[in-house]
Parts: sequence; structure tokens; C-alpha cells
Amino acid sequence: MASKYVTISNIQHLVAKIKAGFAAIGHKHAAGDITSGTLATDRLPTMPIAKGGTGATDASTARANLGITPANIGAATANHTHATMKGSTATTAGSAGLAPAPAAGASNRYLRSDGTWQVPPDTNTTYGTATQSANGLMSAADKKKLDTVQLASWPIGAIMMTTTNTNPTTSLGGTWKQLEATGFTGYLWQRTA
Repeated sequence: MASKYVTISNIQHLVAKIKAGFAAIGHKHAAGDITSGTLATDRLPTMPIAKGGTGATDASTARANLGITPANIGAATANHTHATMKGSTATTAGSAGLAPAPAAGASNRYLRSDGTWQVPPDTNTTYGTATQSANGLMSAADKKKLDTVQLASWPIGAIMMTTTNTNPTTSLGGTWKQLEATGFTGYLWQRTA
């Protein structure tokens, strides 16, 4: 009759049965015994590549035996070249190709549609100062309107302080008289008309 109590003998017997049902942590299998999973490539046997019984153990021989050439798989040969693009003209379309190589020292250039490397044109435009009688960045008429708006912000009797001894009439219009600037660093002007 079996014991109803847990004894050391019973525990040892149970552990032995469990161990018998599982593989040890550190064990090995021959490559031929493995039917699924991942193997390191250095453990794989040599498997010849074959077409009609002609095998090879390296890629170069396999390609030769299988009749693979760049031409029959749509690839270019190793020594092929690509054409350089052809630029367009006013009457002729350009053609696709590699961009022509710029010359040394041409890092400030862009590839123009005619296929040449060119320095961007200088489109920096400068304008003179506009006055009420001469065009500049704006027209003389617009300058006169602007000055009128500015002059309106200085009503008759207003006092202006400037850092130069230039009468405000030259920039704002109106009539101004210079005042004594005792105790000030600068010039005082009063609008009189």
C-alpha cells in the first residue's frame, strides 16, 4: 500500500520522475537531428546549388553552372557606363543622364537647364534715397505723401530734438526754427508753419 504522507523518499522519487521527462539545460544535438529552428551557418553542412544535377559550392561557380549572366537577368555588365545629361536649348529638349561633374573651385555654381555650371546672376538691386523731388526706393510722389503724414504728427508749435544740426524741413517739410538748446546735448527745433 502506498504511503499517504509526504516523505523525503517520496519527494526524491517525484524529482527523479520530473527530471527524466525533460532534457538537461546544457545538452547538444547533431545538426542532422534538428528539423526546425535556427542554426549557426558554421554548423550547416555544404549544400550544393544545382540545375539538372550540376552543383556548386560557391556563388561564382553556381552562377556559371546555372547560366546566370548580367545580360539574361536584365543587369548591366560590370564595366558599363552612363551617359551625361544633355542640356536643353530654346528649341531642343534635354536628355536624362548623370549630372556633369563641376570643375574644382566651382562650389558657388548651380547646374543650369542647358547642362552647364553657372554662377548665379547678381540680382542685388540697390536704390537711392527718395526725396520729395527725386525717386529712390519709393517714388518722389509717395515720399511727399509720407512726409505729409509724418509732418502731421508734428503740429505747429511742436518741439523736436535732433542729434544733427539738420533742419527738419529737409526730411519732414513744414517750417522749423532752431531754438537755444542750453543744457541739452543735441539741437532743438520748433515747428512754426
